[in-house]
Amino acid sequence: MLIRTRFVKGSALRFISHLDLVRVFHRAVRRARLPIEFSKGYNPHPKISFGSALAVGCTSEGEFADFELADEVSPQEFIKRLNHALPDGIKVLEAKEISKNTPSLMSEINTAIYCITLELPEGLSSSEVKQGIKRFMELKTIRIKKLKKNRQKEMDIRHLIHELDVLDIKNGCVEIKAVVKTGNMGSVNPEMLVQAFNNYKIFCEDVRLKRAHRKGLFIKTRDGLISPIQKGTKQ
Repeated sequence: MLIRTRFVKGSALRFISHLDLVRVFHRAVRRARLPIEFSKGYNPHPKISFGSALAVGCTSEGEFADFELADEVSPQEFIKRLNHALPDGIKVLEAKEISKNTPSLMSEINTAIYCITLELPEGLSSSEVKQGIKRFMELKTIRIKKLKKNRQKEMDIRHLIHELDVLDIKNGCVEIKAVVKTGNMGSVNPEMLVQAFNNYKIFCEDVRLKRAHRKGLFIKTRDGLISPIQKGTKQ
């Protein structure tokens, strides 16, 4: 059977890499004595697949992973056993059996929603912040530099940014909701957005990223955003 899960990555583990996160789940599955399937070949590994990797330093309430099991386990029992074996900072919130022919998470997830908090230059007003975001979204191209294979590569990320909305401004910080593209066809993360803000001097001076939280990963369709668990539920 195939079980799809939604899990939290909390502040206690926000600085571990995606590779470390994978290892955490591999160890937890063994400790929980769950009947996980293994790949074939010289170096077999647990059949667990994840959605888009979360950047180091980010927390999240909407990460996804698929687990292929050799025997049947109810979703409720799966959650109970796995959570008991996971460290503080990671918790499975949902689990559902999905069809074996459900497309992989990486092939379908194409949208991420972040809540990012930026430290603002002193004296910047609410209207100036909102006007800055408006000017930013009116840009035809937004170029940043990204390290790829030990080389700085320039890329245009404008087409990867769907929405930016100012949620709150207080205590010298602005909280922004960012709806961006993620997945195989290109991705944007909070650090890339901050680099772009500074490159184009959106807030007159440099701003710093204080917090970044991923609200969730979604499949964007003509009818709106769909949760990967909703899309993959077994009929």
